[in-house]
Amino acid sequence: IITLEQMLPLTLGANIGTTCTGFLASLVSSKVEAVQIAICHLTFNILGIFLWFGLPIPMKKEGGRGIGMWCCATGPGYDYVWPFPFPYKKEDGTQLQMKDIPLNCARKLGLYTRTWNTFPIYYIITMFVIVPGILFGISSLFDGTTAEAVLGVMIIIGLVILILRVLYYLYRQDGFATVQATIGSARSRSC
Repeated sequence: IITLEQMLPLTLGANIGTTCTGFLASLVSSKVEAVQIAICHLTFNILGIFLWFGLPIPMKKEGGRGIGMWCCATGPGYDYVWPFPFPYKKEDGTQLQMKDIPLNCARKLGLYTRTWNTFPIYYIITMFVIVPGILFGISSLFDGTTAEAVLGVMIIIGLVILILRVLYYLYRQDGFATVQATIGSARSRSC
């Protein structure tokens, strides 16, 4: 069994592999737009790897971060880390890396899955059906008449207000504590 930290590079590599396959398939097509979209998809994934995993330059794990501290050595004490100072620390005192953000999100999703057995079903339906459907519906409103475009703007304003309200609840009204208490009570009931 591999750890979550070992799984992240495998997942990122699988994303590159699937986009390369899509690029090769687009070359068979006689449409230029298919190749353009495939290149955009591949570029998006490569830039995402540079953002979340870091540049492929090994640097010192501790005390070696910063643009002037490049070190192209490998072995003990070196890792692929984000080369720019990131102002947050982990619980063990080491610097938080960009790759820790998706790993922490994966841990949270695992916690929710352990707490509520049906959470993955709701997550998949929400993230892969409802949210894209809403975004596609809003974008299609802008292709129609002026009234549909105004309706699209009003829906976007409403969604922005809703998102800001949820963020205000989570960060300013102790929403995270309420959610954690709910998760804790659900875990105690399930045990």
